[in-house]
Amino acid sequence: MVNKRTLGKDGPAIHPVGLGCMGMSEFYGAADDAKSISVIHHAVDSGVNFLDTADMYGSGRNEELVGRAIADRRDKVVLATKFAILRGEGGSFEGISGKPEYVKKACDASLARLGLDHIDVYYQHRVDPNVPIEETVGAMAELVLGDPGDPATDVGPIIDAAAAESLRAYIAALRPRARLIAERAVPPGLTFGHYVAPVAFGIALEQIPRKEVFGPVLHIVRYRAGELDALLDTLNATGYGLTLGIQSRVDAFTRRVAAHLRAGNVYVNRNMIGAVVGVQPFGGEGLSGTGPKAGGPHTLLRYAAERTLSINTAAVGGNAQLLGED
Repeated sequence: MVNKRTLGKDGPAIHPVGLGCMGMSEFYGAADDAKSISVIHHAVDSGVNFLDTADMYGSGRNEELVGRAIADRRDKVVLATKFAILRGEGGSFEGISGKPEYVKKACDASLARLGLDHIDVYYQHRVDPNVPIEETVGAMAELVLGDPGDPATDVGPIIDAAAAESLRAYIAALRPRARLIAERAVPPGLTFGHYVAPVAFGIALEQIPRKEVFGPVLHIVRYRAGELDALLDTLNATGYGLTLGIQSRVDAFTRRVAAHLRAGNVYVNRNMIGAVVGVQPFGGEGLSGTGPKAGGPHTLLRYAAERTLSINTAAVGGNAQLLGED
């Protein structure tokens, strides 16, 4: 029996192998609906319950095909379809849209073509660079700034006045050169500590900071799949390598990024708070420390450089026995 996987945190359980239906209606030769429906039936009856389509595949024809194929098997299928890529008359590509009003219309049109009353997984095919991604960072508006001793606090003060002022200067310099996505104002009444308002910017690849920005500043870089290596090379070129966080359920992507980036500590699908003091190892690479973090039991050993010296005494000449006597 195949173990199913949960989509997201609380999503549906799906077979580890899904069926992408794009080629059944376009791109890979002439379409044969009867054979395609037979393939879908065989997959579903074999336990493959995750089917993927999109409104742009065959300019909607693929959704119609999938809808007919699963009409008598709907309860056995987790159906995913996509929006964002616009098709015109004759199948021409007309661009990308992520506008909220378009998304609603696209969803209604997909439901009609599929002949369904709901879609299990609905996601964006391509990111529209002209539409803010507040959905991604919308939680910023809910961040609580305050005393770090209070469990309800999300963001505490900066370590000192100089560091806070340096961050404010950096943010001010970045504003005219980047796209502001979201910002959380510092609430009134915080009379202790040095607070900086959390902020998120969309930046270009070449704008990735070359110095440490140690504070609540989120930099978002959008890239296409083919640009991943260039992105990783740029990150390596910054010279930093303390901590890397990867959020992905695609194992191949995780392994590729972890192998390419020079980082001492790699955290996958978890927060990026550091290792437990004196317990977890702390990788050292690119301006980072090494060994057990923050004073573990073997800290001093990590400052030592082990060297060996081996001498072939027979090569110096003379009587080896006499050389060895007192």
